[in-house]
Parts: sequence; C-alpha cells; structure tokens
Amino acid sequence: MEIWKPLTTLRICVTTVHSGQVDEAYMLRTYTHHYDPDICPPWVTKYNEDTLDLRIWQVGRATTATPSLFEMLVATGPEGHVGMKDGGIRENNPSYCAYSEAASLSGDDNQPSLLLSIGAGHTKSTPDDIAKSGMITSGLSSLTKFADRLAVFKNVLIKYSAGQDRHEMMRTIARGGHTWYKRFEVTDGLEKMRADQWERGGVLSEGITRAVPGGKTFDTIRTATEAYLNRQGPDKSVNEYAAPREMLKQTAEKLVRMRRARELEAMTQGGEKREHWEAFMGKHLIGERDFFRKYQEEWDYALLGRKN
Repeated sequence: MEIWKPLTTLRICVTTVHSGQVDEAYMLRTYTHHYDPDICPPWVTKYNEDTLDLRIWQVGRATTATPSLFEMLVATGPEGHVGMKDGGIRENNPSYCAYSEAASLSGDDNQPSLLLSIGAGHTKSTPDDIAKSGMITSGLSSLTKFADRLAVFKNVLIKYSAGQDRHEMMRTIARGGHTWYKRFEVTDGLEKMRADQWERGGVLSEGITRAVPGGKTFDTIRTATEAYLNRQGPDKSVNEYAAPREMLKQTAEKLVRMRRARELEAMTQGGEKREHWEAFMGKHLIGERDFFRKYQEEWDYALLGRKN
C-alpha cells in the first residue's frame, strides 16, 4: 500500500506548507476536491483544490518537516519542484481545517457527528526557549539567511500560540466541549519540552530496562499523559467540562454508536454503500481476507438467515 490517493474509499486530508503558497496551509487529500459554490458555505476557507501525487512516506515527511530540524520534502508537481514543510507552521491545531473541509463537501446544514482534536501538550515556550532549541541559529553569515531564519522564527511563534486559539474558536462554534467537538491535550508536565528534545534513557521491555535513544523523553511523555488521563476532575483553567477520562469515555461511546449505525445502513441498503463499507473493513487487504470472509458470513446470516 504505497500510493497515497486511490487505494481507499475514506476521505483523508492532512496539512503541510507549500513553498509556493506559504501564507496558508496546503491540503494533501486522498480524494479530488472542488469548491462547489452551490454547496460550499461562504465562510469556508478555500485551500488548494489540486493535490500532489505522493507516496505515503512522502506525505509523512511533508507534514512533519519542522524547519531547522528536518529538511523539507521536495516533490515534483505540475509547476515543477516544490518544497513542503511541517503543516503545524500554519495549522498547529488543524481542527478548523477539518471543519471547513467537511462543510465545503456537504454544506453546513448539519453539524458534524464528531470532531476529535488531539494536542501535543500545553506549552509555555518563549522566544528564548525556541532559540535554545536550535530553531533559530546564531552566527548567520548573510542577510538572506537572516531573513529566512526570521520568517521561520515568526512561523514557529504562530505554531506555539495558534493551537490554543483554534481550540477556543472551535469550542465556540460547537457551543462547548460537551457537544460534537472534543479536544484532548496534556495540561501539565510537557510545558518545557523542546521541539528537538530526544534524550537517551531507560525503557522497560520484557522485564529488562535498556537505555535507548529517546527513552527519557518518551518516559516523560508517557508519565504526563497517564497523569492527565487519570486526573479525577476537570481543569477549570483550560475550561474542561469534565475529567479527561470521562471525556474519553464519552468519545469512545459515540464512535461505537456511529460505527454500528454506518454498518447497519451499509449492510441493509447494499449497493455502493455496502461496497464502500466492505472496503473499509478490509475486503481488498490480503492480510485481512480471512477475517473479512467470516465477517461477511456473519452479516449474511444475520440479514438473510443463511450461511455458505
């Protein structure tokens, strides 16, 4: 499964920053998209309609190439070679991108069933922290390099500050975090973690602790995440309406209900909906064919009262 676009009936969209369009995020989609004026609401942000043909590893590189830490991905597009950097430069919290994209495809008459946003942890990074982390280098030898680094510096500040702003915007649109919009983000323990932090430390595996690259950093993330999920009450300083564990339970319950409803609709109505659902369940994946055959037999028996 190497090719990004044609192998799935799911609509998947991720963000990057295109070297020819640096003022806003550039969408990489698995589907063809056109902003239809008869469907698309006027408030929707109209991103690019074209999508580059990339392999999955290229998409991963394009969306995570943090400036000054990783080289940008260079790919060939209709207009020649283009470079792509971390989409978080422009959309560190891409929840609004997803909301806008969904409305551009189906209008805004119906609210989303669920929009799940997962953050990387609250940060208290300052310009000094960013400079120390290597995002801004010293000893620049030319005005050109200085201008380039200054642009990166401004973008990184946007990255660190815009995520929470987007969260507040989405919570306002959804009329609270208890409705269709859910945001999970570790509130304590990761405030000073740098973008390039990857400290060596011990990792427990099969009863043996081994020192591995990134072990200490991973342990810090895991400890903070576990404390966040085990917190008994909501954090009013970030306007949580319930404890993270309760929010997670509500989210899981809604996902299960949505899955069951889609499955029942696909199997009872048949046709294209059933074909799409079966593809989603793994009909065309070699490693999943035995599972899918049993799954299909169970549904046929439940609906038609027969087994092969």
